[in-house]
Amino acid sequence: MKSTTADRNTALAVEFLAWQQKRNRAYNTLVVYTDVLNKLLAWIGDTPLAVVSTTTLERFVERPRARRRPAHARGQVIEGAPATRRRDITVIRSFYKYLTERGLVATNPALLLIPQQVHNIAPKAIDDALWRAVWCHRSLDSTERTVLALGCFCGLRRQELVDLTASHFDLGGHHLVEFKRKGGNNASFPYGSAIRLIAERLPQLVPEYDPVRRNRRQRCISDNRTR
Repeated sequence: MKSTTADRNTALAVEFLAWQQKRNRAYNTLVVYTDVLNKLLAWIGDTPLAVVSTTTLERFVERPRARRRPAHARGQVIEGAPATRRRDITVIRSFYKYLTERGLVATNPALLLIPQQVHNIAPKAIDDALWRAVWCHRSLDSTERTVLALGCFCGLRRQELVDLTASHFDLGGHHLVEFKRKGGNNASFPYGSAIRLIAERLPQLVPEYDPVRRNRRQRCISDNRTR
């Protein structure tokens, strides 16, 4: 059976990914590279990688994307975020650089791709004294303190915190289970071990930490969520 152009393109992508794996790329990086390349190969179809134009690659990067976040309406098509488009360009540039340097393609159309500017403003670190003043304030009840800890110590986003219910708390195992993440997928998280690690290594941030009191707080938030 003759191999098609698409098969040849796939073989080159597999070869590239195997090379990346030999370079001890992180697992998550390989997952991202594989995902982007699979979508690129589907986009170009039977066009050989050697003759793909810069315009084709630009259209791929700027293509409409299916919804990902829960806030998007079902079936909604959106423009990719600058960070997403920049990621796609990074993967494509790396792929074509590999192909060019090995003589598998004559020219590198990815050289002319312009990465999107990402204007992320990193929040400033909270001063320890300010954090302690908030954490220990008498007006902060157990539920509020638990939510604050899940956000600051466990990295949950605001919407993820708002969407939590009692059913998401495994009090015995100190886990959050089957809660919705940013991308809409269900996830679990060992919040108990995360908060314990912070309390043991940075005790100045959790001056009132006590395992017994912690369990009481966990029950408190579950009771309040079921009211």
